[in-house]
Amino acid sequence: MATEDERSRGRMNDSDYDVIQRNTPYLREQLIGKDIVDIMFAKHIINRDQVVEVDKQMKKSRPEGIRVLLGFLMDSGGVNAMEPFIECLNDAGFKHVADKLKRDRQVTADAKYVD
Repeated sequence: MATEDERSRGRMNDSDYDVIQRNTPYLREQLIGKDIVDIMFAKHIINRDQVVEVDKQMKKSRPEGIRVLLGFLMDSGGVNAMEPFIECLNDAGFKHVADKLKRDRQVTADAKYVD
C-alpha cells in the first residue's frame, strides 16, 4: 500500500514548475549540487535512486547534475515541492537563490490575478 508521501509525489504544480523552468539557467549557475542534494534527500524531496543518478551526472559536470536534480524536483518532487525546496536552499546556504525564487513565485502569483 502506498504511503501518504508516495501518493503526494508527482509533478510540481504548474505555477511553481514555471518558476523553476524560467530560473533553470540561473539555478544551474548558482547551485553546488552536493550541498543541496543531501538536504533534499534528508527532506524526502528526492529518493535514494535519484541521489545516485544526480551524483553520477555531477561527475560529468555540475550544471548537468543540477539539470537532472531540477528535473526530479519538477517531475516527481510532489505538487507542493517548492516550499521544501526553498527551505533546502536556505539550509544549504543559498539564501539569495531562495529569495529570488520566492520573488519570482510571487510575481507569477500576482500575474494570475491580473489575467
